[in-house]
Amino acid sequence: MIEVKSTVASPLRFIITRHEWDQASKIGSAYIFHVWDMAKAPPVLYERTSAQIASHIPADNEDGKWESVEILLGS
Repeated sequence: MIEVKSTVASPLRFIITRHEWDQASKIGSAYIFHVWDMAKAPPVLYERTSAQIASHIPADNEDGKWESVEILLGS
């Protein structure tokens, strides 16, 4: 499974929704994030595994549950 994202943001970043992360968590290592940097000519593709993204996912707590998270993408 591939989740495709594109961005022109600087610094390079993208948003993952709760639903997208739930799917990635269920599928595990077979789930890959493709993030396209559309500010480059030609666009540049960055690939990240679910394991590489996992440390950026917030934890729910008694005050609430996260719905989306912005993740900075290093080169």
